Amino acid sequence: MKQLILLALAVIPFSLFAQNVDKKGNIEYNGEIVGRVEKSGGIPRSYSLYDQNDEEIVSFEPNGKSAPDFRYNVTFLRTDNKGECPGNLAFHKKIAKAFVKSNLVKAGTYQYKRESRFMSSISGGVYLGGNVDIKPMEREETEESLLERDRDAMIQVFGKNVKQDFKNIATFKKSQRATRGTIVVRIKIYNHNGKQIAEATADGVMNTEYKIVTLKDNETHFVKAESSLYIVRDIVKSLVDDYYL
Repeated sequence: MKQLILLALAVIPFSLFAQNVDKKGNIEYNGEIVGRVEKSGGIPRSYSLYDQNDEEIVSFEPNGKSAPDFRYNVTFLRTDNKGECPGNLAFHKKIAKAFVKSNLVKAGTYQYKRESRFMSSISGGVYLGGNVDIKPMEREETEESLLERDRDAMIQVFGKNVKQDFKNIATFKKSQRATRGTIVVRIKIYNHNGKQIAEATADGVMNTEYKIVTLKDNETHFVKAESSLYIVRDIVKSLVDDYYL
């Protein structure tokens, strides 16, 4: 019996032992922080998966149903591919395990072809190699229509809403977190339909130069705001100028 137990331990993937999630949500693998899982909201919670650069790559939102139909809606923010997966206790550890096992980010590069492998892992399936097609996952081919308005009108920020030509063209969420020896400020931009279209980050609360990643095409842009008072306005203006909004 002892030999059978040792043999069973020997065939368990090493990543199960090397991968861990600390109290701050950092995903540790072989002694290195490779990503982060963040909890938010009430019960049931929402979750966000971040890569090593602290940029959000996958979101998990409750589907609004109770047991036994409760599941998480999964959105891959770099491609807008979507899927479903069951939730359970210690779900953040399940996310971390799937992240490490699937190699969704390899050598700092997002591997969009491994999204199906990630879904297979987090859904409790067995990955057999190749591109596993997870049935709930679909790529949306239709383009979001832009809101009709005077695109040369002044852009104004009211609370969490951004207006142009007296119309709500965007909303935003701003957060900050101590990491890498500084405060990283993160601003998520959503279009008039509530879909996230970009994420802006900067190191330091007084920094006025932001890096913007547009989720539609995974392109990186940089904006220098007029002042700290106009950061959101100038970020949105750059997205409007480039027809992301």
